[in-house]
Amino acid sequence: RHASPGRGVFLGVCFGVFFTLTCNYWLGTFSLVSLLVTIVIFTALYLLFMTPAVLLYRAFSGTGNLQAAARFLSLPAAWTAFDYLRSGGFIGFPWGMLGLTQYGFLPLIQIASITGVWGVSFIVLLVNSGLAESLAARLHDGRPFRFAPAVAAASVFALAIAWGQFALAASTRAPASRPPID
Repeated sequence: RHASPGRGVFLGVCFGVFFTLTCNYWLGTFSLVSLLVTIVIFTALYLLFMTPAVLLYRAFSGTGNLQAAARFLSLPAAWTAFDYLRSGGFIGFPWGMLGLTQYGFLPLIQIASITGVWGVSFIVLLVNSGLAESLAARLHDGRPFRFAPAVAAASVFALAIAWGQFALAASTRAPASRPPID
């Protein structure tokens, strides 16, 4: 939040490369060259992603409610767009998307029937961003706790869970019984 844009990009690329290494460690058992190529490709991809993402986040550095709302939405939206772009096409690489971590949380992942895994990723990122934005106002900026981002994220999360519960209940209902056809 308070890092320079260059440091923000550097930290983001380091995180991305570490994340890629932890998700793709198995490539090293196949061939160290394939793991190295993957790391080089993802270093370039994270550099291309982090530069505009950090600049977008920094563009909303004001203390007003509109800037806070845009800042709170900017990184989840950017990360979701990045996951979407990197997972498609001829050289798509859909492994390691954040939404895949929620596979066991059935009410939440029902939203994927509408949004795909990217909607699940967005909700997870939005909740984290809302908490981070709310806490950062108090802990790092010395301003009062900002409830709006956390409440907005919790509301989206609750709506997704409600939709998921409804979808699960609808799918488990037995079809109406009909008399046998003679």
